[in-house]
Amino acid sequence: MYKKVFTKLFRSSSQYKNFSEEKFWWDELRRWVRWYEGELPTHYGVHAPSEKDKIRSFDTLEKNAAATWTDIYQKKRYTEDLQIPRDKLRNKRILDIGCGPVPSALVYTECEIYGLDHLVAVYRKIGFPIDEYNNQHFHFIQAKSEAIPFESGFFDTIISANAIDHVDDIQKTSKEIQRVLRPDGLFRMHVHYHRPTVTEPLAFNDNIFKSTFSWVKNLRKISSTQTKDLGFTSAPTGEEYVLWGNN
Repeated sequence: MYKKVFTKLFRSSSQYKNFSEEKFWWDELRRWVRWYEGELPTHYGVHAPSEKDKIRSFDTLEKNAAATWTDIYQKKRYTEDLQIPRDKLRNKRILDIGCGPVPSALVYTECEIYGLDHLVAVYRKIGFPIDEYNNQHFHFIQAKSEAIPFESGFFDTIISANAIDHVDDIQKTSKEIQRVLRPDGLFRMHVHYHRPTVTEPLAFNDNIFKSTFSWVKNLRKISSTQTKDLGFTSAPTGEEYVLWGNN
C-alpha cells in the first residue's frame, strides 16, 4: 500500500528526499517563530530571545525570526563546529556547501561568501529572507554540489557544516570541490556519521571520508564528538560528529 501511495506522489526517491527536506524546513521556520514569540521557551537549548535581541528590520515575522535565530544560534554553531576563528578568513573567497536557508557563514568577517544549496528557491517560498542577504557579502547560489557553477580554482576556502551527508553523488561532489578550490586552499568539513536516512542518505566513517577526499593535501581528523547543538544534545548511540580539515 505504501509503495502505491509513494509512486503516485513522487516519481523518484530524489523527489521524496526533496519533499522531506522542504517539510523539515517549513516546520523548522514555524518553530523559530514560536521561539521568537516566546511560545517555545527554548529551542536546541537556546532560550527565547529578549525584546532587545529580536531583529525587527525585515517585513515579515518569519524573516525576523529566522534572522534572530541566525544571529543568536547559527553563527555561534558555525564557529564551534568548524573551529575557524571569525577573523581567520579575512579577504578570502568562501564556498559554503549545503548552506541551508540561513547565511550562517556571515559570522566570518571581511570576506566574500557564496552559499550553495539546491533548495534556495524552496527556502524563499517557505518564507526565509533569502534575497535580503544577497546585497551583503553573502550570495545564495541555487545549484547542486555535483555541478558547482564556478570556474576552476575560484575559491580560497571551502566549508561545510553537517551538510555533506545530504548530497546525491558524493564522488561527483568531491571532484567538483577539488576543481573549484585553489590547490593551496583551506578545506574544512563538519560531518555527521550515522545510518542512512531519507534526507541524509550517505553513511560516512573515517575510511570512507578519507577515501572520498583523498585529494586534499594534509587532510586530517581534527576532532570528534557525540554531542551537537552547542553541546545541548547527545547524538544517538553509534553516531558522532567529526571535523575534518587540512590545517
